[in-house]
Parts: sequence; structure tokens; C-alpha cells
Amino acid sequence: MFKKQDKQLTAQQQHVKDVFRRVCLAYQLNNNAELERHLGLSTSFCTARINRASLPYEVIDQTCRETGISFDQLLYGTPVKQIDGNDLLVIKNGLIKSLLELKGGGFINKADTPDDIENLAKIQAASIEHELNLHWTKNKKDSA
Repeated sequence: MFKKQDKQLTAQQQHVKDVFRRVCLAYQLNNNAELERHLGLSTSFCTARINRASLPYEVIDQTCRETGISFDQLLYGTPVKQIDGNDLLVIKNGLIKSLLELKGGGFINKADTPDDIENLAKIQAASIEHELNLHWTKNKKDSA
């Protein structure tokens, strides 16, 4: 006669519930009970964490290590952007340009310490960032 009302969750509780849903998806499990069995957790682990709005960082960490899914994707649902072939080509071009610049300046053979290597990496990162910005700006103009 009376339909059981679902308990209204706070925003924090809903966030924790969503994290468990994403963890279940990562392991290709259907529900929290299957997740608890799969990870050897107590039968009330998920429900208790949801009720307390307590994020299960240890479960998130384990899931990341076992599945390769990013921490951000499990915690926030943020999909990891895959680098496409064009971006890889731009990165390669940025590396080539920075290496040519470093070679021309005679820096490559002079890199003897970790600090020297770090400075070379900064130059390369700046060149790659510049190339990607040019590429993305061009793509925005082309799509407009």
C-alpha cells in the first residue's frame, strides 16, 4: 500500500554514492554489494561511507592502481582527454624544434647535472606548450 520512499541524500552523500558507482563501473560490477565482495570489504562498507559522506580514498587508490583509471575520473567523473594523432604530431614537432634550439646553442653536450637536465626539460616543455597553443588556436579559428 505504501511505497518506500528513497532517502534524500545530501550533496556530499550523493557525491560519495557517485564515486562508488564509478568504482563499480571500473570493475564492471553491477552494485555496491558486488563491489564489497570483490574487494573483501564488510557488507555495510559502502552504505556506511555514503551515510557518513566519507570518501573511500583507499578504495579509489586501489581501483586506480588495479584498473589504470585516473584518480580524477573516479573522484569527479572527469574523463581523461585522450591525445589525438594531431596533438602527438604537434608535440613531436615541438620536441624537434626545442632539440634543434638546444643543439644550436651547444647545450645538449653540456648537460652534466640533474639541474642542467631540468633546465633542458623546461625549454622543451615551453616549446611543446607553444606548439600546442598554436595548433589549438588554429583549430579554434578553423572551426569558427
